[in-house]
Amino acid sequence: MQIAPICAVPELMDQVTELIRAIWPDHYVTGPGDAAADIADRMRTHGLPFGLVAFDTGQVIGTAALTGPSFGSMAGEEVWIGGLAVTPKARGQGHASALVQQLTDHAQAEGFSAVHATTAGARGIFLRQGWSEQRVLSDDGRCWCVLRKILSVPVEYGADEKI
Repeated sequence: MQIAPICAVPELMDQVTELIRAIWPDHYVTGPGDAAADIADRMRTHGLPFGLVAFDTGQVIGTAALTGPSFGSMAGEEVWIGGLAVTPKARGQGHASALVQQLTDHAQAEGFSAVHATTAGARGIFLRQGWSEQRVLSDDGRCWCVLRKILSVPVEYGADEKI
């Protein structure tokens, strides 16, 4: 399995689009979402949104993105992991965990001080990586967990400062 920014493998964009349509049909097929536009927005190397794709032998097996405020966000919670999706056949093999870790690392490298996520079913993935539960939400009878990970931002020292 490989993980890369979506912009590095544009030939996989259609597969990523189909994956999120299949995972969230109520939003992307019968609802107001535009899967192709969302994936196109994630095709960047810096800034938000920033998307990753997990793939093996040219077949997409997962995706996730760093985005701006998401469902459940509060003031001051600016960076989120969203759109975490893994194909049913590839679940339980660590792909979602790898995507979360790489996005967390990317957020830290970008200089963000914290990253958040809202999930109904992947809470354990985040908790195993040191995230903390912030609050629980209820929406349409489903229970959602908002999580946060504080990131250590590298300190830059001036040339005349001693470390």
